[in-house]
Amino acid sequence: MEKLKAYIPHLDDKPKHILFILVELLLQESSGIEDFYERVYTIEDSEIVIIPYSINYYYNVKKTKELFTVLEKAEACTKIVLCYTSGDFGISIKKSYKHCFTFRNAGYKSKATKRDLIIPVFVDPLTKVLDKKNIRVLKKQERPIIGFVGQATNNIFKRFKDISYTLILNCARSLKLIYNDKQSIFPAVYNRYQLIKSLEANKEIETKFILYQKYRAGSKTVEDKKRSTFTFLNNMIESNYIFCVRGTGNFSVRFYEALAMGRIPVLFNTDSMLPLKDEISWNDHILIIDKHDDIAEKLINFHKNVSSEAFENIQKKNRDLSVSHLSIINYFKIIYQLIRTKKAPFN
Repeated sequence: MEKLKAYIPHLDDKPKHILFILVELLLQESSGIEDFYERVYTIEDSEIVIIPYSINYYYNVKKTKELFTVLEKAEACTKIVLCYTSGDFGISIKKSYKHCFTFRNAGYKSKATKRDLIIPVFVDPLTKVLDKKNIRVLKKQERPIIGFVGQATNNIFKRFKDISYTLILNCARSLKLIYNDKQSIFPAVYNRYQLIKSLEANKEIETKFILYQKYRAGSKTVEDKKRSTFTFLNNMIESNYIFCVRGTGNFSVRFYEALAMGRIPVLFNTDSMLPLKDEISWNDHILIIDKHDDIAEKLINFHKNVSSEAFENIQKKNRDLSVSHLSIINYFKIIYQLIRTKKAPFN
C-alpha cells in the first residue's frame, strides 16, 4: 500500500512536549513511521491532516481560531483530520466535524463518539528497566495470584479531598474557566483500597499487595524512585494477575505495563475505553470487572475455568499484543492500515 500523504499545518518551534507523538515521529529522520506516512506541504496534496499540537495547547493559549480554521478547511476538502488531546482528562472539540478524529489516553465510553480513539500509554518496562530473561510465563497454581503496588488508602480526608477536587474542577468547567472534559466522581485512591480489601478477604485468592499512602511511596530522590520501580516490577514478575483501576483520569498506565510484562490485567471497569476495540478481542486478553460484579468471585471463577495451557497462552499473547498493537510504530501502522482500507472508524 502507498504511503499516506500527511499535511501538518502551522508547525513551528514550539516545545516538544505539546507535539502530537505522530508528528514527532514524522519529524525524525528514521523513526520507522516514514514507511507509512509522508509529509506534504499543502492541504490539497494531502490525504490526511495532522494537527501538530495537543488540542489543549490551542485552548490554553486562546488560539482555537487557528485550530478551527484548519478543521473547517479540511472538512470542506473532505480530508481526514487526526488530532490529539493530552492529559488525564482531555478536551473534546464541541463542534462536530465529520472527518475529525481525536486520539486521547482517557475518556468515558458512554460519552464517546466513534471519532474518539484511545491511544495507548506507550510504555515497555522490559526495554527500559528489566532484562527480558527475568520475565517468565507462570504456571497455573491452584489459587489465582493477584498483585498490586501503589497508592491506596481508606483515609476519609483523602477521599473528601479527591471528591472536592473533582467537584471544583467540574464547576470551573461549567463556568468555562477551564476547558477539559467534565469528570465523574471517583475517589480513586479510596476506592482502590476498598476493592483491594475485598480481594484480601477471600482465602481462595493469593494477594500480593503493597499499599502506599502517597504516590510512589513518596519517592523524591533518584535512588528512592529506582527502589519503588523495582518493587513495582518485581511484584508483576511474581503475580499472574494484576489489579488495574483508574487514577485521576479514567485510564490506567498499570494496565499497559501489565500487558507488556505478559501478565493478565484485572481491569475494574469505570466506563472505560480501550484502544483498537475493533481490532483487538479484549476479552481474550484481560478480565473485566463491572461495578456490580463480586470482584473476588469473578476472579476465582475465571481462574478455575481456564485450562493450564490457555492460562500460559494468555500471558504469551499479552506480551505479543503489547508489541504488535500497542507499541508506538505498530499502533500508528494499524491506524495507517485502517485509514488506507477505509475500515472502522474511518469508513
